[in-house]
Amino acid sequence: MTSRMGNAGHISVPTVRTGPSQEALTFAYLYGWPIYAYALFEIPEFDDRYWLWPWYDMYGNNFANVSSLQGFKPGKYLLRYAEDNFGVHLASEQDEYRAYVNSPTPYGMLLNRILVKHRTSEDLSIVHSQQGRMLFTPKARGAGPHRGIPPLGLQIFLNLADSLDIGQTILSLTALLSRYNPPEVVSDRAWIAVALEKAGISSDGTFTQPEGTDLSLDVARANTLAATSRNVSGLSESLCNSWT
Repeated sequence: MTSRMGNAGHISVPTVRTGPSQEALTFAYLYGWPIYAYALFEIPEFDDRYWLWPWYDMYGNNFANVSSLQGFKPGKYLLRYAEDNFGVHLASEQDEYRAYVNSPTPYGMLLNRILVKHRTSEDLSIVHSQQGRMLFTPKARGAGPHRGIPPLGLQIFLNLADSLDIGQTILSLTALLSRYNPPEVVSDRAWIAVALEKAGISSDGTFTQPEGTDLSLDVARANTLAATSRNVSGLSESLCNSWT
């Protein structure tokens, strides 16, 4: 169900753009649901250092955070794909889990962060030891909103024709993924589906280029807009120490 990346972790710096903090070791995980509906993740005991479990949906939206700053404790938590009530929901004291994390999309990502107090081999060894005690285990379930959703894997990309140009590839991949990954804001889903349909992205997971469009020109326009938007006043805020 999961694909783990960044096995040893890396120290976050401003150029990595993972977020403002002191130096922290970052670990990346991907998740997707083939025959599973749940995933148990266990946060180990730490010393007094800062730690964060931030969850992102397939589109990069941060929909849930479990961290020491919020008062969460080490222990067992349950990640699950849900149709509503997204985010972190505390469990009762009698529950085997400390909280439930409801994901708005069946595909997503987790970027663990653990504070590195000192840039020394001794402190990094402590952090790597804590990393080794992190658990992320899929749990099977027979029915639920995940049924019929393909696992997150390379076969999704292999379904794309080699002859497609970059614009067609992006939109075809969008069609394949958006079919199973709706927007987090439930009230936006209807109008976004209409907008995608007008763009040639069908609910059956296929893309058909609308007549009279030039994808090469559209890609160039999109890249230009993305580049110029970074300089728009008020779009970014300085957080000191080269972080924005």
